Amino acid sequence: MRLSSALLAITAREAFKVVAGGEQVPFTDTANTEHVDTPLNVAIIGAGAAGSSSAYHLAQFAQEANLPINITLFDRNPYIGGRSTTVNVYDDPAEPVELGASIFVEANQILLNATRAFNLSTTTDDDDDDDNQDSIPGAALAIWDGTTLLYQQTTEQTWWENAKLLWKYGLLSPLRTRSLQKSTITSFLNLYTSPHFPFESLTSAAAQVGLLPAATNVSGEDYLRAHGVGGAFAREVVQAATRVNYAQNLRWIHGVEAMVCLAAEGAMAVRGGYTLRFRDVVAAVDGSGEDSSSSSSEVEEDEEEE
Repeated sequence: MRLSSALLAITAREAFKVVAGGEQVPFTDTANTEHVDTPLNVAIIGAGAAGSSSAYHLAQFAQEANLPINITLFDRNPYIGGRSTTVNVYDDPAEPVELGASIFVEANQILLNATRAFNLSTTTDDDDDDDNQDSIPGAALAIWDGTTLLYQQTTEQTWWENAKLLWKYGLLSPLRTRSLQKSTITSFLNLYTSPHFPFESLTSAAAQVGLLPAATNVSGEDYLRAHGVGGAFAREVVQAATRVNYAQNLRWIHGVEAMVCLAAEGAMAVRGGYTLRFRDVVAAVDGSGEDSSSSSSEVEEDEEEE
């Protein structure tokens, strides 16, 4: 059996089944793991954000459950981080440029906790090192539809910019969108709190917190419309965010993704590049403190001899 080394998620529920007999070993009851002597071998295909994070948390949960485990990450690239990586302009380490995902928001507790666990310093827009930023001409924020500028944020006066926004799009759509975004993110974060976490079924957990089917089985466009948001605000403002983040229009992504695009509070970046987080995460799983990665082109299962 051949597996593409692009993306393969191995869930905690499946990865922590005892090989002999397929008996599941729950994390919450360490008494049931005392009989497990042979380490479980887990392969994760893809060493990007999802793969490296999965490896790290599987290792943490296994340690808490006294469960021996061997985790191997496979990736077609010879580095950790997937599409989030750092390259040096003209091969000069003094001029690093981050590619792919380079920032995260405060609501993303997994990434935020990782930066704290590995003592990585972060930076925000408020403490930008670029002293010449104020001298850059033009609007601080603008929405371009391919033909004209639909909206421009031209001053630092918040009250005036809010007034301009409300004058153009009305009062209800911005307020309803803001309320919907907060409630959706709150429901999403509840997935990682008791009594929903740890969960055996993501589908059941999503239903319990109210995301399924209300937010995940409908498009972002329909999700907004169901809550009284549509027209120009959905198309010009919310869809601008979904196109920037996912290169998708509202009708092609589900409601949760659309709301996540608007959760911009507390945006920050890792000093030295976000790839430092992936490096430290994988080094913690490996236990050696070193990056021992190499590229993989395919994974092939050996046939057992009879």
